[in-house]
Amino acid sequence: MLYKIKIKPRPTPRPRVGKYGAYYSKSYSEHKKRMELLVKELRIEKGEYNHLSVSFNFPYPKGKKKSECIDKEFCYSKGDLDNLLKCLMDALEVAKVIENDNVFCKLQAEKRWTTDETGFILFSFQKF
Repeated sequence: MLYKIKIKPRPTPRPRVGKYGAYYSKSYSEHKKRMELLVKELRIEKGEYNHLSVSFNFPYPKGKKKSECIDKEFCYSKGDLDNLLKCLMDALEVAKVIENDNVFCKLQAEKRWTTDETGFILFSFQKF
């Protein structure tokens, strides 16, 4: 089954280190909580999934001409795939869809541009 989360993908930044330990910025923490809530709303059945396939779809920048925007074109910027995956996999753990993200032995991920104004994440699971 293919799942869709209507949220602009955002890579997980490096944690900041302060006087009382490591922490994430307020804006990223809010993004992560929103992502966790959206995953919970999907009501995905808990399972022993070991293959995750993901497509991160970024909205084009506001200044880009509509005639130059091609839907589903590969995106070569906007963060590293491993950092984008971390946020999603953490949300799957919090939503209790998976026990731990180490259950995945195969990952397929891509970054694409979308003409959708907000951006979104498409993902699916498989069991071997």
